Amino acid sequence: MKNTFLVTVNVITFVLGATVLLDRARGQEVEEMVVVANRLETPLQAVGSALTILDGEDLQQRGLVTLEGALHLIPGTGVGSEGGQRGSITALRMRGTESDHTLLRIDGVRVSDSNITPLNLIGGDPLFGYSSIGVLRGPQSALYGSEAIGGVVDLKTGEGSDNPGRDVFLEAGSFGSLRGGAELRGGGEGARWYVAGSREETKNDRAENDFRQDLFALRVERDLGAETIAGVTARGWFSNFINPGSVGSFSGPAVDEREAALLTGYVNHRVNDRLSSHLTAGFYREKFEEEGDFPFASDAEKASIDLRNVLSWNSQHETAVGALVEWTAFQSTATPVDEQGWRNGIYANHLWQPTTEASVSLGGRWENLERWGDSLTWRATGSWQAPGKDFRFHGSYGTGFRAPSYFELFGAIPAFNFVGNPDLKAERSTGWDAGVEWNALENLLMDVTWFDNRIRNLIDFSPANIGRATTRGIELSAQGKICDDYLGWRGCYTWQQASDDVTGSRLVRRARHRASFDLMGEPVKGLVLGAGMTFSKGIEDNDFSIFPSVRKELDSVVLLRAYCSYQVNDSVSVYGRVENLLDRTYEEIANYPGRGLGVFGGMRVRW
Repeated sequence: MKNTFLVTVNVITFVLGATVLLDRARGQEVEEMVVVANRLETPLQAVGSALTILDGEDLQQRGLVTLEGALHLIPGTGVGSEGGQRGSITALRMRGTESDHTLLRIDGVRVSDSNITPLNLIGGDPLFGYSSIGVLRGPQSALYGSEAIGGVVDLKTGEGSDNPGRDVFLEAGSFGSLRGGAELRGGGEGARWYVAGSREETKNDRAENDFRQDLFALRVERDLGAETIAGVTARGWFSNFINPGSVGSFSGPAVDEREAALLTGYVNHRVNDRLSSHLTAGFYREKFEEEGDFPFASDAEKASIDLRNVLSWNSQHETAVGALVEWTAFQSTATPVDEQGWRNGIYANHLWQPTTEASVSLGGRWENLERWGDSLTWRATGSWQAPGKDFRFHGSYGTGFRAPSYFELFGAIPAFNFVGNPDLKAERSTGWDAGVEWNALENLLMDVTWFDNRIRNLIDFSPANIGRATTRGIELSAQGKICDDYLGWRGCYTWQQASDDVTGSRLVRRARHRASFDLMGEPVKGLVLGAGMTFSKGIEDNDFSIFPSVRKELDSVVLLRAYCSYQVNDSVSVYGRVENLLDRTYEEIANYPGRGLGVFGGMRVRW
């Protein structure tokens, strides 16, 4: 294991990195614009926060098929399957924070909150049907409200096109796995549409651990004239997962059923050259039921309307001003909880670009939750490109919060002497980051960023606001091309220290070291070959297989994968991938083993 670690460190030394992982060869005058960073269109070079954007088509080429797998490519993100196998709940601990400190947005709508955690969706969601993944790290509550302490994950459904296209694929492989799907897109006369559906089945690597999921996605939009575009999106998830529990567990397998649906509608209108308005409405519902020794069921609903106006004062100043109204209802049979309430908020963010090389943003948000109270948050960012354009300095400072859940406020579990506390305060954070991007060599982009986040009023199981935590670390990432541009590579490494300020101990399930690397090339026309690696070390967890439980450090994990595809003709391609190439036995969570060696292959037809 020592030799493996040394090899990994050597790879990491080579793979320092880019905060924004997009191909930006030196000398190219391609100005990529993003909205998620400031809630208004911003050139990538003017983004002060740590932002990573991944393209869905590129991820597919790299043999990645799950949201969980794609998130491994992003620095600062700790992804851990809490069941070890495909389809089990998966935590995303961004910059060492908890999973419920990360806000998940789909098609411009807040999907997660204190009552609806992203655990099930991150664990089961495939990449199929998404056109891009954006990850904004650091406290972002000034832009997006509660839960955005560690950051924001922003997902977008595929889009239609005036050029019709059809895409059908079918694959099979290890663990009795079968996966297939179809995408259709088209448009004309100002209208565009996209529709997709897929099905996945696998028995996984453990007994009584089957997973099955059906998915559909839809987007329809139309140009109404007068600088107005209107559209709708819809997504549905229907999954069944048999959870065998931890190794050595005394309880029997449990059957988890999840049904979720998201419907959004949006209107974008350019009033004039200075003002544009963007209205987004959404409805999300998630039903979950577990049958087993400890049955549990929940039903969550969320409806929201967000109105955002962007005012361009001149070539240097732009302001986004908006308001949000959101209603959430949550029912649970085991706790029991049956509550609902409203959330209202107003926000503003101003971007000043005095030159093409410099930018500063400042924003704030007021939010009121009917069942809890008010909160004020703010954020400032800056970016400056040094003369010569070899270096770009960037940084951000902001605050975040997480409102207590209905379960924490009003729930009850008599068997564990748990009674909700209606006097709970919000969990709050203050965080900052500072980094430098280096682009001095052709086909090489590198970045190093230091981050620091202080969290107070953490809610424990009592529940009471008695916790405090500090997370800090370094994010390194890079991408480039070698061998006369025949090989493209990208990688990232995160060192982090996440500690409980009350006890002085480390926070569980956070890797001290985490890295990923991917290499892809096309040696001959139509043949793509690639390989990837993920590495984690220094994860502490509680071992409940013995009594009393003890804390232990899990073994380091090095997982290799390989992938390939071949374009048979203009329409047909075949592909394959191997996961856990060395068939390593590993755990990301104590007593929940991950999947072993898996081989998968399939065919894709496009016309």
